[in-house]
Amino acid sequence: MQNLPCVIGIDGGATRTRGILTDLEGHILARRKAPGTNYHHTGLQKTADILHRLCQDLLKQAGREPECLRSVCMGLAGVGRPTDRQLLQGQLSARFPEEILLLETDASIALHGGCLSGKGILVIVGTGSIVYGQRKDGITARVGGYGPLLSDDGSGYAIARAGLRVIMLARDGMVPPTAIRDKILGRLGLQSEDELVEWAMNPQTDKAEIARLACEVFESVIEGDETAQRIIRDAAGMVGQAVQCVAGKLNLGEMFVAVLTGGVVEHHDVYFDLVKGEIQVRLPGAEVVHPILEPVKGAVLKALESLGIPTEESLIANLKESEMSGESGTNITEAEWA
Repeated sequence: MQNLPCVIGIDGGATRTRGILTDLEGHILARRKAPGTNYHHTGLQKTADILHRLCQDLLKQAGREPECLRSVCMGLAGVGRPTDRQLLQGQLSARFPEEILLLETDASIALHGGCLSGKGILVIVGTGSIVYGQRKDGITARVGGYGPLLSDDGSGYAIARAGLRVIMLARDGMVPPTAIRDKILGRLGLQSEDELVEWAMNPQTDKAEIARLACEVFESVIEGDETAQRIIRDAAGMVGQAVQCVAGKLNLGEMFVAVLTGGVVEHHDVYFDLVKGEIQVRLPGAEVVHPILEPVKGAVLKALESLGIPTEESLIANLKESEMSGESGTNITEAEWA
């Protein structure tokens, strides 16, 4: 068993990194979680150290020797520009043989896992948002992903911010009262708009806290609040426009797959349906789907494909099997890297 070949797939985000090790048939033999590996946040050397340690621990957990590792695909946040990739590649080259290492963006592996193909569009709508597309020839395009100040249209943050704004506009008499007010104030344990201003202006109030208030906007939608309904319609329209823009940049043609994922669309069916509708109105040939496999397994597919192993039904079934039984995995904690 120790001499059998294997591959590793890694999904590295800003706050969390996941890795899995499989054999060449897609059977998952080890899982591991680690801190974030966006080198813009953690630094080049520390990022490389975490990734190397993650791979070592996966090999140990699976009972494999380093010589058994045939390919490692790392899909990482923060390596979208060629200069970023070159910098991190330089740090990783001392730790991994160049011939087995594939360095990709996190969006690329998410698209590959989502539709099992290198052609299509990935739409991530969570706390932030990004639309990423790729053709089979490897040409890519994107809209968004530049943070809450410059983009994130249609995201949980954008929806929550719009909800907060209408509370203040209603207070000033600029728009009709909305049910969003009482829901957000209640969620935050506040009594008035003045307290809401203090909360919003507090430097300790972060992006994720604001984005979570999108839930109150969606609750208001379900109760028939017209202001809330307008907010999510406008947000869905922005996402649809972004998808149309990416499809046009890549000249994808009439038929392509758009993978729609992220916490906001996964937890609110009404928003998934709205965004899907907005995409298909603009691009009638688009097939809008939930992701088939999660991003870390998209990284595994890329690692296997680099070895000439085709993506067949049996391989996908093996990768999916762990989803049925549930995944826990062991963790490398932040304290271990302090």
